[in-house]
Amino acid sequence: MKSALILGATSDIGKACIEQFAANDYYLYLAGRDYLKLLAVQKDLSTRQNMKSQLLEINLIEHQAFSEAIRSIPGNLDVVLCAIGTLGNHPGALENSAEALEIIDSNFRSIVPLLQLSANRLKDQKKGKLIVITSVAGLRGRASNYFYGSAKAGMIAFLSGLRNAMHSYNVQVTTVIPGYVNTRMTGHMNLPTLLTSSPEHLAKAIYRYTVEGKRNMLYWNPIWRYIMLFIRIMPESIFKRINW
Repeated sequence: MKSALILGATSDIGKACIEQFAANDYYLYLAGRDYLKLLAVQKDLSTRQNMKSQLLEINLIEHQAFSEAIRSIPGNLDVVLCAIGTLGNHPGALENSAEALEIIDSNFRSIVPLLQLSANRLKDQKKGKLIVITSVAGLRGRASNYFYGSAKAGMIAFLSGLRNAMHSYNVQVTTVIPGYVNTRMTGHMNLPTLLTSSPEHLAKAIYRYTVEGKRNMLYWNPIWRYIMLFIRIMPESIFKRINW
């Protein structure tokens, strides 16, 4: 039986991805820091999809504990998927350095060691897939969310280097770059319907194009690839005048 480790298993996107893996008969390791929330996810999907799984209650900033946990997983680990992240409070971060650091930590600094440890495990096996969900916010800084965007930009750059480093070890590193996704994190935002995906729609694309496929980069929905291409080539003298 194939196996997958899900980091951020209680997030909306994480749960949607778990459903895809469960439907395809994966044994799942669900990692997170809130045992009761993990247990609720496990019970729900075990009832609906007969999911086979194990819970890993880990404070994801305790990197030594995570290292021990991932090394204790028996056999080969086929997929590691990371759905960790938080939008944070950008207005608050403008005045409160602790809030700014929390956004950076939650979306980049505390996650990087987990991804490197995961890649090391897959490297030792000489096979496997590491799939990480980032954001279009990391492709160009915006006035409304540049703390979050800079963290995602760092993650995209990190994954590019990691992909290069892992290629010769038969480890696929995929950067998933969604546009707007209708989740609890974005529930307070008025999102444009045509540019917004559901977690379930995104999860199906991730499974199809990165688990079954071999994409290095996945934009979803696809229109965001062209939107961000236009935004990225826009001259800074024009871009800085746009208030968004």
